[in-house]
Amino acid sequence: MRAPREVSTTEQKGNGMAERYTSVFTPLRLNEVTIPNRIVRTAHTTHQPLRTGSGLIDYHVARARGGVGLSILGASSVHASAPMEIASHEDSVVPQYQRFADALAPYDMAVMQQLWHGGSAAHHNPLGGPPWSASDIPNPRSGVTPVPMTKTMIDDVVAGFAAAAGRVRRGGLHGVEIHAGHNYLVAQFLSPLTNHRTDDYGGSPANRLRFLTEILDAVRREVGPDFPVGVRFSADEDVPGGLTPDDTLPIARAIEPEVDFIDVSFGGYYRFHRMMATADGYGLGYELPSSTRVTRHLSVPTIVSGRIMTIEHADRIVSSGDADMVSMVRALIADPELVAKTRHGAEERIRPCIGTNEGCVAARRGNFGCVVNPDAGREHQQPSPAPRTDRPKRILIGGGGPAGLEAARTAALRGHTVVLHELTGRLGGQVAIAASAPYRADFGAHVQWLEQEVRRLGVEVKLRTPLEPDTVAAARPDVVVVATGSAPRTDGFTVMRPRHRFSPEQRRLVRTSWDVFGFGGRLGPASRAVVYDDAGDFEGISVVEKLLADSAEIVLVTRHDAIGAGMPEPASTAQAARERLAGHPRLTVHTHAILTDISVEAKTVDVEWLGSGRRACVDADVVVAVGTNQPSAEVADAVRDGFEGDVHVIGDALTPGRLRTAIEQGALIGRTL
Repeated sequence: MRAPREVSTTEQKGNGMAERYTSVFTPLRLNEVTIPNRIVRTAHTTHQPLRTGSGLIDYHVARARGGVGLSILGASSVHASAPMEIASHEDSVVPQYQRFADALAPYDMAVMQQLWHGGSAAHHNPLGGPPWSASDIPNPRSGVTPVPMTKTMIDDVVAGFAAAAGRVRRGGLHGVEIHAGHNYLVAQFLSPLTNHRTDDYGGSPANRLRFLTEILDAVRREVGPDFPVGVRFSADEDVPGGLTPDDTLPIARAIEPEVDFIDVSFGGYYRFHRMMATADGYGLGYELPSSTRVTRHLSVPTIVSGRIMTIEHADRIVSSGDADMVSMVRALIADPELVAKTRHGAEERIRPCIGTNEGCVAARRGNFGCVVNPDAGREHQQPSPAPRTDRPKRILIGGGGPAGLEAARTAALRGHTVVLHELTGRLGGQVAIAASAPYRADFGAHVQWLEQEVRRLGVEVKLRTPLEPDTVAAARPDVVVVATGSAPRTDGFTVMRPRHRFSPEQRRLVRTSWDVFGFGGRLGPASRAVVYDDAGDFEGISVVEKLLADSAEIVLVTRHDAIGAGMPEPASTAQAARERLAGHPRLTVHTHAILTDISVEAKTVDVEWLGSGRRACVDADVVVAVGTNQPSAEVADAVRDGFEGDVHVIGDALTPGRLRTAIEQGALIGRTL
């Protein structure tokens, strides 16, 4: 077992308390740069251009202020054939880096830049023609066949890596990382899966390594011996014929003398969702079994990743010798103060990442953010915490779901007096229902945190107390916020047939997801169930998985082209569930189809495939309708009748939507009252 390295004796910084996690809070030296602790925010793209300044700067300042040891900026382009928002291939980036470095200078966080060329995975090639790659192997996501690079192209890109590294150094950052993983260009040369060349850059492992060694030699000549240079690999490309840890280890060993750290990750574009794993499919630290087969045998400092969510877990990794640094990207998106809160003994106040990928990964081409943290990516617009008000009000909130809880939390942080009424005997709303589904337990962690926070902040919580006019009159609030949510429809309304309704007789066979999970109703025994998924969201997936767990035969009917197709970026949010359900012997899936009729007496359902005229009759003991919810708008109408103050409606009570939207609306109303 490789022992962890104590590279620096620099005095640790803290609040005077004895450190609980001595391994992860021990500084580490990378060449001439000292990293104050072992927590790393490895590269991820927020799609906030560096040239516009404040958005990307404030996002990183929040993590620096929160105690992160090293931040590696998201992929920057080294060549005009594969541009990114951070254009390290242009001289104009140098003053942009200087502004960035100046803004981060007050904080004890090292900042490096990842240098990237996408190869066949590049979004487009502004120079004209197809993207460049080692060979003419299409990228599995785009399907576009790239052009094999000539020696002139190779030399040009090698020079581009070197020039980009020089710009990073002149801009005042602390180091660079060459991206040689995740099926991007350098990995396309390293892997026999994508490198079918017969020249000096293909064939043998040494030849496939040549492109990377030429890049490293050129970069080192450009930046000098004292500037940290690292490389990121995928230990396992997670595809037959691709690189495995047994292949990656000799590659990493070969470049060890040329680099100051090696960052070991997992996967790539062939199974993209496993590279960006969701909580429903993969456990904490899921990459470690592959990555540690490489890191444990290296002598240079190493970084590992893969759903590592707590400092306690990170400390175990470092103390065991599995790695020297630990990446905690999504955990730090959810709570940029994660490190500081841990060091100050406030771990219970850390906002948990719930691993849906819907804000960080799925929105990566725009609208970057976080499902649970409404401030992520918006730090330049809305400082956190929200500033305290100089005109405190008495605020009454109806509804203890995510929108109401976030509104209560934010308003209490600002200094308002908040009373929250919840109709049922528990907080959490529909998220509490979702968290009871198979593979979805993590979903409830955030509302548990919200409940803990509102109670800590002094919000008065009244359970089993509906929001009614008499309640409002007795409380005499200045403002009422209605966050009473929504309820599933059972009347037969669907998006493709908006005028259709079930008869009262037909509704006897119809149930909702709430019934499936035992909230407000019961499904009863069902051996044959038809699930009509009008939304294409995770609700339908959860219903199917619960019924399968109960041994039912399921026919899933959806107007969409695939399971989970209504989710943001399904390839990174729904794919794990799709793989679990694919080929299940008790599940039949009808896509591009709608439910047209129900026979209660015969216990059958008529299904029609859209646009084809083809129909089928399916046996069913029960029909579970998963689709558009109905807002609980009548509560707001009743309150307005007898209340002269302001009434605000948020979350599903306004318009049923996604969890991220509900939390954002709760935060917004809490900030603006």
